[in-house]
Amino acid sequence: MEWLLFVGICLVAGIILYQDFKERSVSWIAFPVLLILGVLFNLFQKQQLKTLFYNSFVNLALVMLQFLFVFIYFYMRTRSRNFIDKQIGLGDILLIICACFFFPPMTFFLFFILSLFFSLVVFFLVFRYSEKQRTLKTIPLAGLQSLFLPFFIFFHTIRDHDLTTDLWILDLINSNG
Repeated sequence: MEWLLFVGICLVAGIILYQDFKERSVSWIAFPVLLILGVLFNLFQKQQLKTLFYNSFVNLALVMLQFLFVFIYFYMRTRSRNFIDKQIGLGDILLIICACFFFPPMTFFLFFILSLFFSLVVFFLVFRYSEKQRTLKTIPLAGLQSLFLPFFIFFHTIRDHDLTTDLWILDLINSNG
């Protein structure tokens, strides 16, 4: 059943990727479906519902704090309160909110940082230098992060990391320290 959920995650991520590149917008229905798949993925990993919602709340609080700082930055820079869909897309925000329901806090933070780095590298190495994409002025962040999500899950699954806890990160830190 877990592999069926993984296939569902790949399909929804693929839809987000395609729509973000093709239309520069993503159908809103993809995000609740991805969020539900994230919750189900955790539940099938034997995650307790209480722990899942606690982890998701912590992740959401961190994301909201970050977006508060982003809002303050753009407000001070442009004197405009409306930066969504001008500086950052609503789909980018919704994808990050969905990712909050996939991972515990340390793993979410790692996913977030690595997916941003992945998005920048792919954008500058592939899309920035292709003829078709030279007119593209913004990074299709939701699409690239949705591409990274299944790879992140798959990599940690084959490495036998339990993505419902942060113990694998703590073990990694302790073994190198």
